[in-house]
Parts: sequence; structure tokens; C-alpha cells
Amino acid sequence: MNSSRWDKAHQCPRFTLPHLFHAGEVRIQRFARRSTDSDSDRSRAPPEGRQIPVSISLESGKAMEVNIFNVGIDLVTKLIDFIKSWPKWLKTTVAILLILGLPLTGFFVGVRYALPSPSPGGIDVARYCKSLNFNTNNRDLCSSDVDLTDACNWQYKRNDLSIVFTSANPNSGICTDPQSSPIGGINDMAGYCRYKYSPSTTVEAALSGNTWNCQLKVNPDSACNWQYQRNDLEAREENGILYCY
Repeated sequence: MNSSRWDKAHQCPRFTLPHLFHAGEVRIQRFARRSTDSDSDRSRAPPEGRQIPVSISLESGKAMEVNIFNVGIDLVTKLIDFIKSWPKWLKTTVAILLILGLPLTGFFVGVRYALPSPSPGGIDVARYCKSLNFNTNNRDLCSSDVDLTDACNWQYKRNDLSIVFTSANPNSGICTDPQSSPIGGINDMAGYCRYKYSPSTTVEAALSGNTWNCQLKVNPDSACNWQYQRNDLEAREENGILYCY
């Protein structure tokens, strides 16, 4: 078979031995160049886990700011052109709505702040008084019976005294020692009550029938703020009931 005819028919170039050697040499050189480039890239690559710091020049930052500003100006300009393209009746309608809307908005905001805020609830006076170590209460007072023996020992700075009444009069109590010798009466019952229920300084001693009580007048505002863990509440009476606001 004639090889030249076959080559022409199939358009396949003929390679001689020098051609093959030359092609192989070119491939080796290209491979060596790629290997060198790859090694160079690896030598410049940062260690694993480290980030490549990226810095932006001051000029680039200024250019970015100017570009954002220009975009904003362009948007505003387009919006103005768009509004100018509206028909006259539409412009008039929008203007009227804006003129009426601003006062109405102010009115509703004013009403919102003028209306009283809802009450978190009423006052649990019993819980408030117990938190101050009083045993009983009514709407206006926290109270506890006075331990007269303890009051005698507080009065005379002792711990072995007791009290004896010489009559049914609650003021006839006498503090006595273990030998039943009279030491004296209690002449500062209010001072004892303030000592017992310190740090309150408004506790008073009072008689309830024939019984001495330590009493504290309930401060409704303080009770409100204690109960709801706030410091800005005040109590108001509505239909005979105290509410916090």
C-alpha cells in the first residue's frame, strides 16, 4: 500500500524520528516549567490555618464612598423625575393626604401618651406586711403584738427578766428579775418597736384593746414597687380599692 496516498486521504501528517524526539523534548520542558511554577506557588502559599491579610488602599475606600454617594444621588434624581411625570390630579391628591396625615399622626401619638398606662394590678397588703416581719394587717396598717418580756430585756439590756402586771391596766407591767425583784417598767415601747422592725423608723407602739402592738402605716406606693419589683409605680384608689400605676 502506498503510504503517501493513505496520508493524503486521511489528512494525517507523517512524523519522522526527529519529529518525535523534538515533540518529547517540548513536553519535558513544559512539564518541568509547570513543576517549577507549582513549587514556587507552594513556597509563596501561607501555612495551613493562616489567613492572607487583605488591605484596601485609602484611594479605593474613597472611590467606593464616592460611588455610593453617586448611586444615592442618581436614585433621588430618578424619584424626582418619576414624581414630576405624575398627572396633576395625582400630585394634588398626594399633597392633600400628606398635609392631613401629619396632624393626624401627631394627634394619635399624643393620645397614646396622654392615656394612662394599664395597671399591673392591685396591692397584696398581707404579703407586703409579712415581708417586713409583721404578723397581721388591715388595709392601712401592718402590726404585731409586742413580746413584753423581750421588751423588758431590751429596755434594761439583760436577758433574764420577765414582766408582771399589777392590774388589768396594760400600762401596769413591771419588769422583774429571777428573784421577782422589780426592776422597773417599760418606758420606751416605741423605741423597742423600732429596734425590732429596723431599719424602718416609722414604726410606732400602740394599744389595741389591752394589748401592745408595734404598728407600721402602710405606704401604698412602697407596697406597689415592692410587689412588682419596680421603682416608678404609684398607688391610686378606685372604688375603694388600691391599684398600682
